[in-house]
Amino acid sequence: MLPHSKPFGYNPQTNGQGQSYDYVQESLRSVLPHRGCRWVDYSEGGRVSLLLNPGHLVLPRQQPIQLRSRVNLALETSLRVLQPHRTALRALIPVLIGDPDDGVFAEGTAFSRLRVQQVFEDAVAGAADAPKAPLAGALGRLLYLVHLAVLLWWLLDKTPQQRATDALVRLTDQLLPSAALTLRLPPIRRFAIAFDELIREGLFGSPAAA
Repeated sequence: MLPHSKPFGYNPQTNGQGQSYDYVQESLRSVLPHRGCRWVDYSEGGRVSLLLNPGHLVLPRQQPIQLRSRVNLALETSLRVLQPHRTALRALIPVLIGDPDDGVFAEGTAFSRLRVQQVFEDAVAGAADAPKAPLAGALGRLLYLVHLAVLLWWLLDKTPQQRATDALVRLTDQLLPSAALTLRLPPIRRFAIAFDELIREGLFGSPAAA
């Protein structure tokens, strides 16, 4: 969520690059409707939420394909949808990561997180080579966190046209088949499920919240 009244840079008036918070906010307001997105204003607390159109991150209905392809599609779609807003999102990194009320793992923003998280859970569950429950759900949530890590890398990427991010996405795609094979080993499956439980408790608030 985008906080309406908080600074997101090094001082209360600018984002560290000479642009005021209001300037970036109004810029997003003007461009998002043309990108299939919308703003929702909450009068209580003066907060503003950026809600992506769910259709942007819905995998096409088709015959089941390999998990690798479905996850890669979800990741690349997320990056493509957010690309026009990269500058503003970079300025919001401290809020997205560290703000207890408006950060990506905050209770008040859970509805937004869960929508995107569900895309990755569906990407796993609907794959032709999907693992069985409960591993499928755990893997989907773990891949959602991988997706967040890639997004953070992309926001911080200093290479021209974010070439390093493109390379990271390719490496991730190449790693997925090997990861799928290792998940056939009982100790690895148990580790993935246990790790997922820790993530839900430590980051999402409680196992039931995810």
